[in-house]
Amino acid sequence: MKYAIENGIIDVTYVQEKVIMQKRKEILDEHPYKIWEEKNGKWYTYLPDEAKGRILKKRNSKKDIEYFIVNSLNANEIISTIQSTFDEWTKEKLEFNEMCLGTYDRYLVDFEKYLKPSQLYNIAMDDIEE
Repeated sequence: MKYAIENGIIDVTYVQEKVIMQKRKEILDEHPYKIWEEKNGKWYTYLPDEAKGRILKKRNSKKDIEYFIVNSLNANEIISTIQSTFDEWTKEKLEFNEMCLGTYDRYLVDFEKYLKPSQLYNIAMDDIEE
């Protein structure tokens, strides 16, 4: 893979664009509400809202409404932190009996002993670098 990238066989920018396009398509496919055009030429859809249930949104073009949907739903994604990942992982392991309670207790003690004092537990997973 590294050889292919270094010698120009694979264009990294092209691959990144394809990944972004695929993610955008997935978000639009999972959008729970219809997108429609009214007689006035405006495009409409609903967005989920915790307080009201849903909110009507309008834009001038289909491209604009799709862009708005992707950005809105992308911004509402839960930010994965080390704490949330640890909690989710241990919950899943306990649920499927892949870990016993003693192991869970040891992991929890180590987590609280080493990560909590250093404030690493609250860092977003996307922000972690080498």
